Amino acid sequence: VSSLPVSAIPLSLAGELVLSGIVANVGLNDATGVSLEAEVFLDGVSQGTFQGPTSDLPSRMVDTLVLHTGWTPPMTGKVDVEIQVVASQPDEDQTDNLASATYQVTGPAWGEGDNQFALDAGTVERGLSNGASGFIVAARLEVTSWPVTFHGASAAFADGTLPGALVRVELRDDQFSPIVVSAETAVPQSAINGPGGDSFAYIPFEQPAVVNGPADVYVCLSYANTNGEVVAGCSGQALPGAAWFFDNQELLWARSLVSPMIRAHLDNSVGFANREHDRSQLDVFPVPCDDRVTIRLPEGALSLELLDAQGRTLSVQTLGSSAAMPRTMDLAIEGLPAGTYVAVVRTREAVMQARLVVSH
Repeated sequence: VSSLPVSAIPLSLAGELVLSGIVANVGLNDATGVSLEAEVFLDGVSQGTFQGPTSDLPSRMVDTLVLHTGWTPPMTGKVDVEIQVVASQPDEDQTDNLASATYQVTGPAWGEGDNQFALDAGTVERGLSNGASGFIVAARLEVTSWPVTFHGASAAFADGTLPGALVRVELRDDQFSPIVVSAETAVPQSAINGPGGDSFAYIPFEQPAVVNGPADVYVCLSYANTNGEVVAGCSGQALPGAAWFFDNQELLWARSLVSPMIRAHLDNSVGFANREHDRSQLDVFPVPCDDRVTIRLPEGALSLELLDAQGRTLSVQTLGSSAAMPRTMDLAIEGLPAGTYVAVVRTREAVMQARLVVSH
């Protein structure tokens, strides 16, 4: 069970839902039989109503109540929780007895959240930076089931970020020692002060990293002050120890009170959910690419389609199927903004795809 209030968690890590609430008795009389009651919804469908153990709460006292629901998400989707405080005696003021929470259970397929693992609230509210110096922002994630494979991370940026500035994403252990890093990648305009959701820029690690648990890891955004200004996007409050900031001048890790918008991905950032019966992977190189990428085409390739990270078609080329053997094809991409794209090749029997990371 995670002790952090996640905003997105992969299904493979989504264990029993445990709720806690800080309850205050602000009345003049002692309260008895105080407990939490919660109804849980998955994609709008009620999963049941749950009630925690009761306790007594004297006047002017505060207590933390915990509710173990015993409910584990059976599938991906949006989880909404409606919580209320109940007691044996009627409360004179019912207006402050209700609360709510929500999070997303993610999966690997298109539209399932790209196996995101996140703490932030999803919309840029403010920025973190230290001016001209470099920095690292980090969000703590708890690995409660294992082994887990981390493929990359996505980040959102606040106003003041220069498009094209070079950043890296990193995965670090609980001592802040690096586990794996990415190549330097240019910040796309689309990831600066966007409305959330698709405004994150995905950056793959140089190779997948397998983590065994139970363990805490930190997913990080690193800016080394080599090409322009970067301001990390932040969204929502952070619990103590859940978010950190490293100043490259001071060489010191400090706690952050806001959640940096940096998310881990336990699978590739883009993919296809049952669009065709075959989802084989294309070979592409180099990764990341600059002005040109080479794609190894399968035998019988009919068409090559290029999609952006939101699934919109950018171009389609008819290839024909005269070649008897697999061949390669160079695709010019110098006109594309830096970011993540998908190449899709169709044959008569299958659809093959690969993620392209463009970094000018």
